[in-house]
Amino acid sequence: MKWIALVLILANALAFYFFRVDQNQEISTDLPRPVGSARLILIDELNFAERNGLRIQEAPSANSESSANGSASANTQPIEDSFNLLRQTGLPEEGTATELASDAAPAMDPALEGVCDVFRLPEEQISGLLQRLRSVDLNPTLEEEIVGNPGPIMVYVAPFVSAREAALELNVLRREKIESFIIPEGDLQNGISVGVFSTEQNAIARSIQLENLGYQTDHYQYVVEVTQYLVNLPLSESTLMASNYWLELELDFPAMTREQNSCF
Repeated sequence: MKWIALVLILANALAFYFFRVDQNQEISTDLPRPVGSARLILIDELNFAERNGLRIQEAPSANSESSANGSASANTQPIEDSFNLLRQTGLPEEGTATELASDAAPAMDPALEGVCDVFRLPEEQISGLLQRLRSVDLNPTLEEEIVGNPGPIMVYVAPFVSAREAALELNVLRREKIESFIIPEGDLQNGISVGVFSTEQNAIARSIQLENLGYQTDHYQYVVEVTQYLVNLPLSESTLMASNYWLELELDFPAMTREQNSCF
């Protein structure tokens, strides 16, 4: 009887043990999936069902990473297209925006450096011309120029060998009531001046008079230095104005001359 009772006790203990194990497995299967920090558990502590649950949840995360990578590459695509365009057009791929802007700025033609439009016109009209040019944001300058203008014409008898011979001829001319004097120096020294005239017509008339007296005469034109004012305008500025502007300016200043020359 004692052996029978012992076997029954052992059988009940084994049945109770197997019943608890099955119950724990069912409870573990029905547990909610851990989220957040609850995932920080050892894999060995999970049963087979929980491990499969984790594997199923890892697949979408991989897909989300690939989606993120795809969107990131899509966002960077316009940037890569811009660099490809730069390579095709030959623009520098490196450098600042300031460098690109400076490259785009037009350079002045070296042929225009040091060259000006030079305007010459009567002195009383110069102030009006300067005002017209400055009114359109041009920068003209007023310059002085010393020029030699044709002066009076001297009629003379060619130089004699000596001052004594010139003096004898001078007395003869004065007896003919021809105003005259001996030229004291220069290339015409010991020659006799028989008159200085402001017009060529009067000089020719005196020459004819002297030829009738048996003298050969010649003419000498004096040169008178005068100061003239002119207006300089850099050619790099004048080329910016339309041709119609210059036509209108020439109509308003008919005595004006315009030429291109080195800036004074």
